[in-house]
Amino acid sequence: MFYFENETIMSVANALKLKPNEISVLGHVRTYEYEDDELLPYFVEIRTLGHVVIVKKNRILDFPLFELEKEQQFPTVDAAIETFRHWINEI
Repeated sequence: MFYFENETIMSVANALKLKPNEISVLGHVRTYEYEDDELLPYFVEIRTLGHVVIVKKNRILDFPLFELEKEQQFPTVDAAIETFRHWINEI
């Protein structure tokens, strides 16, 4: 796990284990994963902003550049956690 400014960056395995209250405390979680010493071309993030929770799936173009593939907004972390985990499992 790493911290970068206001983000918590963690492996896919660790992100999948997060509980909604842990995500609420962290505020912004971004995944990363390596396979055969290569960074996977996708990452998923979840972020709480006031009264909305945003989940994004991004494709890495040429690190650190990336593009947004999918985004959904939810009223609570509990409502967002299933999408967050589903998109992690897609990568």
